[in-house]
Amino acid sequence: MLAIKVNRAFHKLNKHAAPAAEAALKRNESIVVHLTSTQERKLQDSLYFLEEEELIYCTELEEKTNTDPRTNTTLELIPLPRLFSVLNA
Repeated sequence: MLAIKVNRAFHKLNKHAAPAAEAALKRNESIVVHLTSTQERKLQDSLYFLEEEELIYCTELEEKTNTDPRTNTTLELIPLPRLFSVLNA
């Protein structure tokens, strides 16, 4: 059941944040995503779920590496060891 919820959350990440988000996290790579306020709202539940289940660590970056004026938030998503136990179960 948990793996299904994780896959749904990854689908949303791929769709609304970065097409390669799932692949990077599964390779144990942290990623930086630049979100508009709309994208942030669409991903809020998924990011909360992944953090609460201790599958990723999400931190807001103060330094803006993207110059797009539509970008509202820049987040770094870091995979945690539990993510791989869930995916490999």
